[in-house]
Amino acid sequence: MSGRSVLLCALRLMGGLSRRFRSEMMMSTKTLLDWLKPRKRTEADRLKALKRAQDAESMRSRVLLGEPQCCEHCDDGDGHCVFPYYGVAPHTHDTSQGWIGSTRLLPSDQWGDNFREDPDCEGHGVYLRCEKCGRGEQPAA
Repeated sequence: MSGRSVLLCALRLMGGLSRRFRSEMMMSTKTLLDWLKPRKRTEADRLKALKRAQDAESMRSRVLLGEPQCCEHCDDGDGHCVFPYYGVAPHTHDTSQGWIGSTRLLPSDQWGDNFREDPDCEGHGVYLRCEKCGRGEQPAA
């Protein structure tokens, strides 16, 4: 059943409505059906579509080829920087047995300004920025 047939059936069911209302509904239906008809594309339509495609390509290029968001050291796998992130304070590992046997925290005076300790959890805190490229939270001025 075509769209026009469905609309006409609906209008027939409205037989109890006033003549004026039915007339207005028929005009609305005609307008709707005219609007649904495919129309021939114009030059303006072609230019509008071309502009949309160029804008989309421009955005894609800026996202994919733009300035990198991080270096290979701090890449989260999606091209974004992992910093700042929460973790164990600066530490060393004992690997004398060929595997990580223990972790030893460095003294707090060796942590530098790139790590902020969590006041609620000793030995843990936030690494503020990448030590290779500097991305992440910048120190307060």
